[in-house]
Amino acid sequence: HIGTVLCAVLSTASAIGISSTHRAAACNALCGFLEHGLVSTTPELRSLIISNDVWQEAFTIYLNRSEDAKPKSMRQVLVTLTAILSKWPNPGQALVVRNRAVDTLLSIILGTDSRSKVKPALQALEHFTSKGVVPILDVVVSLQGLGRNPGQLLSGSVLPQCAEAGTVAVVEFDDTHLSEPPLLASSEASIEFFVITLLEWVSHSDVAPAASRFTSTFFKVLRKQDSKDVRYYHSVTKLPLWVSPLKRSVEQRLEGLEFLKHHVLPALFILDSHDMLQFVRSLPLEHLLSGTFPNADWPEVLLLFSSLQVAQGLGLVRVIEQGIRENDSDDKSNIHVPLTACAQLLTHSSATIRVATLALLVTSTSTTKPFSPPVLSLIMENLTQFHADTDTGVRDHVIGITRCVVHRLRGAFSQLNKALERQNNHASGQDSVKYLKQDCNAQQPDSVPSSQHSMQQHLAFLKWYIDFLGSELRPTASYQRHITALKALAILLQSGLDNTVPQAYLSKLAQEDFKWPLTIPIVQPLLLRMLFDLSMDPFDDVRCAAVLALKMTASAMGIGLHRRIVGCLPSSAMVSVTHSSSSQQSSEGGPQNQEETSVLNLAAILSRAQKIMHSTGRADHADGVARLYEVLDEICAARTTIARQGERLADVWWYSKSSIVNRILSDLEKGLLLAKTNLRLAVADAPIHGHLSALRYGNCQLLVLSHYLGRRAKSWSTGTSLVGLNSMRL
Repeated sequence: HIGTVLCAVLSTASAIGISSTHRAAACNALCGFLEHGLVSTTPELRSLIISNDVWQEAFTIYLNRSEDAKPKSMRQVLVTLTAILSKWPNPGQALVVRNRAVDTLLSIILGTDSRSKVKPALQALEHFTSKGVVPILDVVVSLQGLGRNPGQLLSGSVLPQCAEAGTVAVVEFDDTHLSEPPLLASSEASIEFFVITLLEWVSHSDVAPAASRFTSTFFKVLRKQDSKDVRYYHSVTKLPLWVSPLKRSVEQRLEGLEFLKHHVLPALFILDSHDMLQFVRSLPLEHLLSGTFPNADWPEVLLLFSSLQVAQGLGLVRVIEQGIRENDSDDKSNIHVPLTACAQLLTHSSATIRVATLALLVTSTSTTKPFSPPVLSLIMENLTQFHADTDTGVRDHVIGITRCVVHRLRGAFSQLNKALERQNNHASGQDSVKYLKQDCNAQQPDSVPSSQHSMQQHLAFLKWYIDFLGSELRPTASYQRHITALKALAILLQSGLDNTVPQAYLSKLAQEDFKWPLTIPIVQPLLLRMLFDLSMDPFDDVRCAAVLALKMTASAMGIGLHRRIVGCLPSSAMVSVTHSSSSQQSSEGGPQNQEETSVLNLAAILSRAQKIMHSTGRADHADGVARLYEVLDEICAARTTIARQGERLADVWWYSKSSIVNRILSDLEKGLLLAKTNLRLAVADAPIHGHLSALRYGNCQLLVLSHYLGRRAKSWSTGTSLVGLNSMRL
C-alpha cells in the first residue's frame, strides 16, 4: 500500500499539466516520504523508500520540473536528496548513485542535454559540493571520463567553435595517461575547460547567478582540498586555475565582461586577496600606472579595469596623489594607482577606459569618506565629455557613477559635520553648515581645521555641480546632454538635498540612510524655466524626465516657497544663461534683479504651449501640453494641502483640479463643435490630442463623470456627450 502511494506521489510530481501549487504539494509529500524512510527503523520501509530507483526518479523530477515549479519546493527536494545521499545505508550503492548523478549533471552543464536543465544542474552540483557529499576529486574524475570522448562531449556543447579553433584545452586521453600518476597529466586541463564552460553560462542572465555561485564554491572547495592529485594552482604559472579560463572567456566573448564583473569576479576575489592581486598583476597593470597602453591586448585592458573596480570595492586598490607615500605604499598587499595616471586616462580615446577610470576615482569601501580636492578637480574638468557621449551605454554608466557620487557626498557631509560639531569651532554658536554656506567663498586662515576646509570644498563642488546641470539643460545643448543632465538632476532631487521635495519622491537610501546636514534649493528660476521648455522637447524621454523634475518641485511651488521664481522670460533669455546661483551679476556689475522676471504665471506658460501646439499640430507638442497639465495637477495637490491648513487660495482656474478638468473639457467641446462645422479647420487649428492625453495623465475619470452628471439631462443628447463618454473610456 505504501509503495502504491509513493508511486502515485512520484507520478504526480513529475506530471506536466499540473499547476505550480499542485506540484509543490506533491513535492512536499515526496520529501515527507523520503525523510520518513531515512529515519525509519523498519527495514522493509527503509529499503522500499531509500532505493536507487526512487532516488533517481526524484532526482529526475528535480531536473525536469524545476523550470515550471516553485523554487522553494524544488529546493526542498534537493535538500532531501542530499541528506539521503550522505546517510545512505549501503556505501557502495551510494557511490554508484552519486557517480551517476555527477555524470548526469556534468553532461547537462557541458551542453549535451537540454538547456532548461542547466540552472537546476548547477544548483544541484553546487549544493552537493558545498555540503561535502560530492568531493571535488570525483568531479574532476567525471570530467576526465567525459573527456575520453571529446567529440561526444563537444557535440552539443556551448563552445564547439572554441574546441575546433584549439582555444580550449581539451585533453585527448589514451593509454599513456593510465600509466602516469593519477590525474596529474590532465586534471588542470579538465578543470580549465570546465571553468570556461561555466563562464560561458554566466553570459546568460537567467543562469548567471547559479553559474557564478557554483564557480565560487568549486574553487573554494578546491582550494581547501589542494593536493598532489587535484591542484588549485597551475603547475607552471603558479596562478589559480581560474585565471587562464577567465582571460580566454573575455577574449572569446568580450560582451560578457559585464556579467563576469558583477557575478564572477567578486566571488573569486573574495576567496583570497593574494590570489586576486597576483591575477591583477598578470594583466597590463604597468601600462595603467604609466597612463598609456601601447601594444596592450585590448580584452585584457578592459578586464584589468573591471578587476580594479571590484578590487577597490574590497579595499585592495587605492588612488594616491602624486608625491604622497603612505606607510604601506611599498608592500604587496594593495595596488596603488597614481592620480596622475587617472588624469591621463580620463582623456583616453576609449570611452570604456574613461568611464572605468571615473568609476575608479569615485568608488570607495566607505560611503562616508570625503573626496580629495584633486579628485573633485578632475571630476569638474572632465565631466562635460561624459554627458555628451553618443553611446547610450556609456551615459548609463555615468548615471550609475553619479548616483554613487551623490550618495558618497551625502555621507561625507554627514561625517564632516559630525567632526565639526565635536571640534566645537563655532564661536558664535550658530550652526556649522549655515556658517559655511555664508563664508564658503571667503579667505580662510591657515588655522582653519581640515574638516572645515574639506566641508567648504565639498560645498563648492556641490554648488558647481548644480550650476553645471543647469548649463547642460540650455536649449542649444544636444539631446545627449539634456537627457543625462535630467537624469542626474533627478538623482540629486531624490537624494533629499532640497527639503522641498516630497517624501514620496525620495530614494530608498535617502529615506533610510543618513541625511544631508544642509539644505540647498536646487531648482532656481532659470533652471525651472528650462525645465518647462524641455517639457515640449521632441524627444519623449526628455519630456518625461523634465516633467518628473517639475513634479518633484511642484510641492514647493504649491506651498509658495518658489512663488516668485517662475518667470515668463523672453525667448532671448533662454539662449544665454549665466549659471552662478551664488554670485550672479547683471551686465552693470550689480546683483541681478530677479523681481522683474519672477512673476508666478503658470497659466501664461501653458497658454504659450497651447499656442505652439495649435500652430504646429505636432504630437510631441500635444504631449508636452498634456504633461504641463500633469504638473499643474501636482501643484493643485500641494495647494489643497495648504487649504486644509487654513490658508486662503486665490480664485484662479488652475488652483483646483476640478477647475483644470473643466477647462480641459471646455477646450475639447470647442474643438468638437468646430469639427462639426469645418473639420479641416479643426484639424489644423484645434487639435484635441493634448487635452485627451491630459485627462489620461491626470487620472481624471471621476471628475469627468462628475462634470457631466452635473449638467442638465438634455446636454447628453448633444454632441458634448461624446466628449464625456470618450473621456471616461480614456
